[in-house]
Amino acid sequence: MINTLNNFHNLDNAKQKKELNDYELQKIMSYLGELYRQASLRIDLTDHDKPQSVVSDRYLDDRSFVYSIDRSLQDCSKETQLVIRKQFLEINEKNWYLQFFSQGSFRKILLNAIREFLRIMDLL
Repeated sequence: MINTLNNFHNLDNAKQKKELNDYELQKIMSYLGELYRQASLRIDLTDHDKPQSVVSDRYLDDRSFVYSIDRSLQDCSKETQLVIRKQFLEINEKNWYLQFFSQGSFRKILLNAIREFLRIMDLL
């Protein structure tokens, strides 16, 4: 009985640690980027419109989220910082990366950057 429970637990852990495919990784980063841009905008608007003594829980959550993303990005390699910021956190032209990378190598660089960033965020 105990062995069966242990085997079930190990099987369950293996399922939870399933490797995400490239599409799933990019969707996660796109979603985080959208949340980051929205939170940054709300912070800017609140800082401009309201006195610091009048802040909401959402404002505090936004500041914490943006700080977490920015702080985690600081721990990444310079290449990852460039890719994550320009591809997901900022609004840039579609082919911005051609200034820095060849089109053929960018996909591999992008996926490596996503994995590095998500590991530092402790999401992988």
